[in-house]
Amino acid sequence: VQRSFTRRGHLLMEFIQNAEDAQARRMSVSLGRSDLVIRNDGDSFKPADVDSLCNIGRSSKSAGKYIGYLGVGFKSTFLIANRVTIESGHYHFAFDSVAWPPGSPWQIMPVCIAPEREETSWTTIFRLSRFHAGLESVLRDSFFSFQGRTLLWLDHLTELTIQDEENQVLIQKVALGRNRWRLIMTRNGSSTLENWLIQTQECQVPDKVRSDQTTKDWDRDEVGTRRVAVAFRLDDQDRIIPEEKGTAYLTIYSYNSLRDEPVPIHFLLQGDFITAPNRESIHREAIWNKWLGEEIYSLLRDNCIPAFLGENRWRGRFHSILEMGDTGSHPVWDICIRKPLSEYLGSEPVYPAADGSLISRDQTIRIPRDMATLMGDDELAILFPDKKRVADDVTCEIPSSPASSLELILHRRAEYLLRSKAEQRELSWFARLYAGLLNYFPFNNYRKGQMNGATPFILTDTFGLAPISCVHTNTDSVAVPTEATDYFKIVHPGLLTGSQSENVRTVMSGLGIKPLTEQTITKTVAERRLPQLSDDWRTLNCSSKVAWIKFFKEHGFDPKTIGFISLPTKSKKWQSASSIVFSTQYHPSPDIERLRTDNLLGPADVPEGYLDPVFSKGGDNPDELRSWVSFLSSLGVGSALDQSRRSRLAQRVATNASLQYERARGNRPSELPESESHLRGYDIESKSSGTNLRI
Repeated sequence: VQRSFTRRGHLLMEFIQNAEDAQARRMSVSLGRSDLVIRNDGDSFKPADVDSLCNIGRSSKSAGKYIGYLGVGFKSTFLIANRVTIESGHYHFAFDSVAWPPGSPWQIMPVCIAPEREETSWTTIFRLSRFHAGLESVLRDSFFSFQGRTLLWLDHLTELTIQDEENQVLIQKVALGRNRWRLIMTRNGSSTLENWLIQTQECQVPDKVRSDQTTKDWDRDEVGTRRVAVAFRLDDQDRIIPEEKGTAYLTIYSYNSLRDEPVPIHFLLQGDFITAPNRESIHREAIWNKWLGEEIYSLLRDNCIPAFLGENRWRGRFHSILEMGDTGSHPVWDICIRKPLSEYLGSEPVYPAADGSLISRDQTIRIPRDMATLMGDDELAILFPDKKRVADDVTCEIPSSPASSLELILHRRAEYLLRSKAEQRELSWFARLYAGLLNYFPFNNYRKGQMNGATPFILTDTFGLAPISCVHTNTDSVAVPTEATDYFKIVHPGLLTGSQSENVRTVMSGLGIKPLTEQTITKTVAERRLPQLSDDWRTLNCSSKVAWIKFFKEHGFDPKTIGFISLPTKSKKWQSASSIVFSTQYHPSPDIERLRTDNLLGPADVPEGYLDPVFSKGGDNPDELRSWVSFLSSLGVGSALDQSRRSRLAQRVATNASLQYERARGNRPSELPESESHLRGYDIESKSSGTNLRI
């Protein structure tokens, strides 16, 4: 007994088992300062019941019919008290340590007592007194922490009262019909309600389980059937909801575990599990326990899931509740329940579709609420031809269709949907699609890159689809020449006039789609001609070349696209831009041409040509001149004057200026060779009458 009941507080469960086996409806536990009185209204004691109390390991209860059948549960009272009285029916007797000589087995030697029956409806009363030292607080803590949900698993007991001088707890179980029960738990006048759906299954114990040695060690080999049960929490609208603290109840049958075992589930389960030697958790390797785990899975699969699917309030909510958390590698919770249940939910058609049919998980797809105006069943069939839209009330995690306009545009099958919508001329659908992109506005470079790389999604005026880089808006109805119609794709004008027009305009502008202008047409046509122009450039006359260069500048051509052009020089030659420097008319700094004219630079010091002033005719307009200088510089004019070349020119200018100065003074200057000037530390020797200067 001491090994079986290491915690004295477990005594309460033994009396609950006793009351249940006696088919009691009510039970009361009253803890006083010096005694404990337990009452129930079940069947009164019979001779066989009295006889079993007076023996060890012998019970009047059959293993298949009763939950407390091992014949040792009552003996746990002697771990608490030295006197236990029983009044039931015609029986009034006690087990009293002082009624017999010391050393006598008084725990199985009853003595008759005078009736102390109360005038009450209780049929059986147990009184425990002369407590062992220090147990009152242990009992009090244990009794008032009793899990009221234990009553869910009992067939008969529906009311339990636990009280002492200061506190009272009343637990009531009320039948609501159709396997539904309500628990009312009242503590000192304050009540809480819980509604539960309970499913049970009577299971025939297989011979191989009954013949296992562990089964025999725990006296289960004579058990023919066992019941397993699960309970699901219901809200006030009769919908199943997840239970935050899933629990495996192990304390209903015989003298089982000393505590219930937390399990990472969202419901409650109960079975006659065999405990480990420490009686703190279930035996992991017992064949009996694995069999019970398999039966619980069978109960969930064959009873619960069909029941859930048969109720509109439940059919979309049970999947997430049945999804068990991480159970490690526990051979019962994980191997026998979680894994097969997960496989079943993942492969069988147990998910309600929006059309009322049942589909498997890999067929499910959910449409986010924000996408309801863009994604319906028809659109879903194009993007996901092998899936169905799951019913809206399904609460578990389901793969989602694109959750935004951007995700839709980037979807791998977006081309088929967009093409279908364009063929059906669904202007309003495209308007909603573009308006949805405002969620990402203003578009950063990453988003622009995504959309530029997407399948063409801009609807054109011919109900075609074009990429962003090829389209323009044309609100001003600019005429496009016949020969240029293939070069331009126009955003459908209907998109810019409907209810979403402002949103669409904002998105188009944010994507860099510009209004069509005559200048754009002219530039685009010219860009298309560039390859041919490159081939013909050498054969063009000077005025044509100048005209083209002015055209390129006016229309902002990228210098990289017109790198084939040459520029005119003052010597009437056409040279590459990189071999030319700006002439004086362009006000360059430094002004190489003027320095050459002033003999401060020699022929060997400067590039071959000076740019013709034909592009500086607007020299009286500084802004225009600066604009030309910027454009011509981008083509490469003056690029030969890099930093090292400029430093060299500055040295030459200084040397030539010094030579001119010395000659003006009447001296005879001479420039040293470069190699010699490095050795001597000066560049010029200037001689005059009587003096030699080193400069």
